[in-house]
Amino acid sequence: MYKNKQNMFVFFSFFLFVLLLCTFVAAADKVQTVGGMLEVRESDTHPKMLYLRGRAIPNIENDILFIENIFRIGKNDVVLVSDNCSGTACINTNKGRFITIKPDGTYKVSSSFELGDFVVKQVDKTILIQYKQHIGAGKGDRFITIVYDNGKIKKKEGKAFGEEAKVSEKDCKELYRLYVDACSSPLYSSCLNDGISNCFCDADAGTYSYYSKDKRLNMKLFDDLCEKRLKGAKPVDYSSFIKTICEK
Repeated sequence: MYKNKQNMFVFFSFFLFVLLLCTFVAAADKVQTVGGMLEVRESDTHPKMLYLRGRAIPNIENDILFIENIFRIGKNDVVLVSDNCSGTACINTNKGRFITIKPDGTYKVSSSFELGDFVVKQVDKTILIQYKQHIGAGKGDRFITIVYDNGKIKKKEGKAFGEEAKVSEKDCKELYRLYVDACSSPLYSSCLNDGISNCFCDADAGTYSYYSKDKRLNMKLFDDLCEKRLKGAKPVDYSSFIKTICEK
């Protein structure tokens, strides 16, 4: 009886130890790279710090520190990390860095850059990060793109990339149909006095209104082409339409 209780106690202790160990591992922020384990550590006396192969990487420490993404470029791994302080004054102070890690464990840290609520993608040997930045009341937003290329960082302002950046083939074809069909009759050219939007039937007017709000499209040029079409001009071919309207 005593022996059975003793065995149960040993089993329970071992189970508790494994549970705690697994919990610790799951909570640890780390990733295996070609050059060794990269991980975030913290202690009671220091803020969070980044370690590679058990050695601290200098000048990367803060209250909040995350390993965000890892990318393979050639034989190297490129890791995106972010850090920030804690508190109400730290809402818009999140910083990002890329760490290029070689198989022998040597590494290079990029310059830091502002990092908002971002999306990231890899294109061949280039990594693109993009986030939306609010300009001010009444001025809307702008897209900031961070470009990582061979260890160097460039910052650009402009359009969104990914699904938002490129007008789909379906949308281009629908807009071309509107141009060819709805802008086709010289009989309706008198409507131009009231604006292009008054030259369409209800269904086509809704389509025009939808696309006129899309800033990726050159709708000013579309209006010019539609006006010429209403006055009897032949339509431009589809390939020319795409280049001038959908790829402004």
